[in-house]
Amino acid sequence: MSKSPSFTSSLYWSLPGPSGFVRRLATSVHDARAIALSLPKRDVVGLWDQVNEALERAHIEKRVNLNVNDDTHLEAEIALQFGRGVLTASQLAQFIAGENAAVVLRPKGERAAQRCERYFAEFFKALPDSAGNVRLLFGIRDGSIQEDGRSGGAHVLAFDGGLSPAEMQAYVGIRTIENSGPGSTTLRTALICEYAGYDVQLAEQLISMADEEIYCLPNNLGQLLEADPLRWSRDGWADGNVRKEGERTFVHPLREWYLAHHEGPKRQAMEASLRQRCWRACVKALTPWLEERRADVMRVLSRPLDSLQEASGGQLTRKMNDRIFVIEREQVEYNNIVAMERYGGLVIPPDERSQLAFMICQRAKKVRDELAHLRPPLMADVLDLISSMDALLETAPQATAARRTA
Repeated sequence: MSKSPSFTSSLYWSLPGPSGFVRRLATSVHDARAIALSLPKRDVVGLWDQVNEALERAHIEKRVNLNVNDDTHLEAEIALQFGRGVLTASQLAQFIAGENAAVVLRPKGERAAQRCERYFAEFFKALPDSAGNVRLLFGIRDGSIQEDGRSGGAHVLAFDGGLSPAEMQAYVGIRTIENSGPGSTTLRTALICEYAGYDVQLAEQLISMADEEIYCLPNNLGQLLEADPLRWSRDGWADGNVRKEGERTFVHPLREWYLAHHEGPKRQAMEASLRQRCWRACVKALTPWLEERRADVMRVLSRPLDSLQEASGGQLTRKMNDRIFVIEREQVEYNNIVAMERYGGLVIPPDERSQLAFMICQRAKKVRDELAHLRPPLMADVLDLISSMDALLETAPQATAARRTA
């Protein structure tokens, strides 16, 4: 697995959630001079470039980005940017720059964050009696604020960097467009989406995995905890381990893995959630895929179906709980073929294509039975089904072409 997976920043920031944050920030800069950015402890790549983009959209000509360390003299460093000796927070609130200006405080460390918070609070307190034109932006990282809000002349914007399921589908779909497989399926893409959750940087780690590693998910998630094991032992928005979207709360997949492998009240629920991710991926990728190919498989078995229908008086039937049901020919399913062969007199011809088509019906039934009971099928069974289906339909180019144009 790659140690430094790439990150498609432009694609990420074009999605509705991330781009919406930039728009909200640009609007807030128009309406308020004190803006707190509530952010998780770890930045998404490109975050501060996008903050500057928002300031530019708001026609802020002078943009001061100040990395604040524990020993930074805030009053002097800010004043230096405006050709002054010292600017306290209250003085900055009164200061009129020659052009629209904004100062962005980016603390590095706990003490630096405390000093920035005090400076920001003093700036905000001085705003009601000020006539200055400098905006002050400050990034807070404690997770105490998780939603946008307003307080007097200050705005708070919360941005956790996470993606909605639809956004993750779009991001991963584009990133894996040349390798969505296996075979003719999009199962690899679906598995990455599910096990990335809302975390685009985890998505990139998964995208960089070899195919065989993807098909072992979630059993190999543990190796991804090694870079920062303590992070996953904690709950919390600031650590990126949980995310709220409306009334729903999402748990990070690696947090799920941690809880599933440690004794505690959430262990069983997290084990079930990890399995459900695989189940959902299989449902999304395989259900339409199987249905799209059903008619092609049944076409291969048309001769034995014709013979059985003729021998049954023009009808195909299936038995369930001592009742007999008539099956319309175009509604014959994979599991019907298996049942007819076992109990209903269907004779599969010995030729290779007919035997392969019957094998596909057996494998499809096995996989679909698991999905119907809300269980993830064995990945070996899924891969066998995909390889046999593709092998059958590769020998029927006309049917495949017709399916693609339907």
